[in-house]
Amino acid sequence: MVMSDYCVYLNLNINPVIINHDELKKNYQTPIATKSINPDFINFLKNLGIIIRYVESFYSVPYAKQGIHTDCMGGDYVKINFIYGGAGSQMHWYKVKETSPTPPVVAKTLINTEYIPWKADMVDLVESSPLSYPSLVQAGCPHNVTTTNEDRLCITVVLSDLITKERLTMAEAKLRLQEFII
Repeated sequence: MVMSDYCVYLNLNINPVIINHDELKKNYQTPIATKSINPDFINFLKNLGIIIRYVESFYSVPYAKQGIHTDCMGGDYVKINFIYGGAGSQMHWYKVKETSPTPPVVAKTLINTEYIPWKADMVDLVESSPLSYPSLVQAGCPHNVTTTNEDRLCITVVLSDLITKERLTMAEAKLRLQEFII
């Protein structure tokens, strides 16, 4: 079986944060302070040669459709997404059309993180997946999430190499987390 380059399910029975999830449902996007990251999760990743660069949450109401976007400046890098609720929600990944003009300018979210917004006519859908497990997800290509009739909380964890501090590619993350891949 060929593993996806966009989404890989993980068997991780660990809560990434020690903050009340109700607090994270007050805003669409919430940065999570280092002191609120579960120390057991930090040590688990450290034993795999991984450090946490950044953690934030996204809260979506039922029937939300996120805009298509690329995290930061784009490239091949992953996050681990932990999803709570949102039954039937899907994450979608896209490829930029060769005929598309140059990418839009980098934009900033309400909490000052960078992203590149894409219009639907600039990209083609390449894969969709429900996120019902903790998952490695490709964040460096255009992607978005659509929800169904249930609200959804996503705690997303940006991963970097312990030594180089560079963000992990999908191939690197799959290799380091291979024993936890479902």
